[in-house]
This record gives sequence, C-alpha cells and structure tokens, in this order.
Amino acid sequence: MGKQHHPLTGMRAWAWWKLCLTHGPIGMRYWWRAMKIGLLGLGGLGFRAWETMRWAGRLRRMKIEKDPVFILGHWRSGTTLLHNLMACDDRYGTVRMHHYGVGTMLEWPRLTRKMVGAFTPEVRPMDQMGLGVDEPAEEELALGRVSEYSFDHAFCFPRRAREVFEKTIMFEGVGEKYVESWKWYYEHVLKKVTVEQDGRRLVLKSPGNTGRVATLLGMFKKAKFVHLVRDPYEVFASTRHLWRKVLPLWALQGYEELDVDGLVLDIYQRMMKRYFEDRKKIGEGRLCEVRYEALVERPIEVLEEIYVTLGLEDYEGVRERVEGYVAGLEGYERNRLALTKEEKERVREVWGFAFEAFGYEM
Repeated sequence: MGKQHHPLTGMRAWAWWKLCLTHGPIGMRYWWRAMKIGLLGLGGLGFRAWETMRWAGRLRRMKIEKDPVFILGHWRSGTTLLHNLMACDDRYGTVRMHHYGVGTMLEWPRLTRKMVGAFTPEVRPMDQMGLGVDEPAEEELALGRVSEYSFDHAFCFPRRAREVFEKTIMFEGVGEKYVESWKWYYEHVLKKVTVEQDGRRLVLKSPGNTGRVATLLGMFKKAKFVHLVRDPYEVFASTRHLWRKVLPLWALQGYEELDVDGLVLDIYQRMMKRYFEDRKKIGEGRLCEVRYEALVERPIEVLEEIYVTLGLEDYEGVRERVEGYVAGLEGYERNRLALTKEEKERVREVWGFAFEAFGYEM
C-alpha cells in the first residue's frame, strides 16, 4: 500500500480532543496512532490560526450564490465514478483531495497540497481506484477535520459507529443546536472550496447526504440532485468489503466484536427509507435517478441524460473530456465479491423494499 493517511491527520486540536471525549476511549494498541493525530493537529495550530484571522470575516459575510449539485447514493453505489465524470467539466467546481487540508487551504495552498500529498496513498484500499491531491473527493472527510460532525468518524471509532450514524446523518437524538452546528461547519467547508474554485457551482459527492436531503434543501433552496442506485446484493457485499478494508487503517479502538453485516444492513435500510421520504420534497426537474449498471455500461450517454434532466450547461462543451476520461478507464477491473445463500437471504429480508423500489431481481 505504501503511504496511507489517517483521515483525522491535520484535524483541529480542540475538535480532536472533543471527539476523543465523545467517542472514546482510545484502544491501547492505537495510542501511537492517536498521539500522532493530536501532535500534528497542535503542530498546525499557528497556520490555521493565521488563516482564520485573515479569512473569518470574509467567509462569515459570504453567501454561496450558486446552489450545488449533490450526488447521492449509498456507499459503493457508483457515486465516485459519477463524481469523476462530472469533474471533467471545468465549468463546475469540485472538492479535491487537497481540500482535506481545509484549515490552511486558502492562505497556505502550497503547504497544504504538500502535506496532504505526503499522507495520500496512490490507490484506495477498497477498490484500487487511483488517488492524488487533485482527484475529486468527498467533502465529508474535510468536514471531519474541522469538526466532530462527520460520519467518517464511525470508521475511526467503530464501537460508536451506530451512534455516529444516528447523530451525523439521521440527526436523531440530538437537539436543534447540534443540527445548526452541523450546517455551519458544512457550509464553512463549502465556502472555502467555493473561494478556492473561483466561485464555480460545486458538484458534491458524499454518500451520507442521501439521508440529509431535507436538511440540504433547507440550506440550498435551488439545489439539484442525482441519485445512484445499484443491485442491493452488490451494495451489501461491497460495503462490507469497504468496512473490512478501512477499519484496520483508520480504527482508534478495537473492532473485533463489531457486527459489520448487521451495521451495514441497518444503515442502508434506515438511510434509504429516509431518502424515499425526503425526495418528495425535491422540486420537479431537480432530481435525476440513475442505475449504476447503466452508468458503467454507457457512461457518456447517461451523463448526457443527467445534464438534460437537470438543465445543466451544454453537454457538448464537455463531451470530449468525458470521452477521454472513459477511455482511460479501459482495463480497470471491479471487485468480484460473492455472497453465500444465507447472506443473500438476510439481505432480502432486510432490504426487500429496495429491491422492489429499484426494480432489481431478488
């Protein structure tokens, strides 16, 4: 694997200690990993303080003029592929890997890129897709470096994974103050990215937003959405694989007793049912639902359908770059993950509603 960054590397010190108090304790064998996170956070304190002093007023007064396009879909539903395709269009801005250094990205861009690059592996652990400081990325991880309000913390504190999901995505068991704090930090990250991306409309991809549609609509009245769906059997197998690959790299406490299968089944069920409720609130012409299988089979045509459905910019202006990106994917092989008969029965039992809603064979 070579170098492998921890998602909390560079996290603000006060947020890190608060996170430890909320989701701890740290496991004994992970103390060195935790200490490095804390020390690196303290090391960047001066740089972040300077950027805050220089930019706080402007960011506070700033409004995001162009409501984003949100790519939705459960983890391992193809959201990364669609994000990469839409990132070919330079008329839009996207969160990039180097934006994970959100605390120093405006005042210290070169330092930020160098630091993020030093901790970024060449490929993703769960599917071997390429990584780099300029690759499109999820804003969720940037959110997790400036606050305690990111779902990605579930991979770091697996014993609290269900609680983190309920709080950061479903907003259950929390008060209005918590939700308002999440909104503030989320918008803070987007404001910084918008400035760095020269004010362009953002195309954002974070699977957790599939359960936050109502909240996002309250923040961005004219936002548009693309929702990707995939065969539930494949989603389950691939998401379980994701957890098994990421936990050894990110965990800060023991996870041997974690029921990963049960966690994946529960999160999908609750988040997708929330999405079915919330999508009714999205205005006409602002939601496009796409099958992963169609996107893989004919990506150029499906992307054009998305542009037309959502009334985005002229697709011909980006077709050539999209074709170039697709050509570069030739030879890439997806994971082949099998399920036992018993595992399929369990998926059908819990996710039967999704098979029916999306038209997949059970």
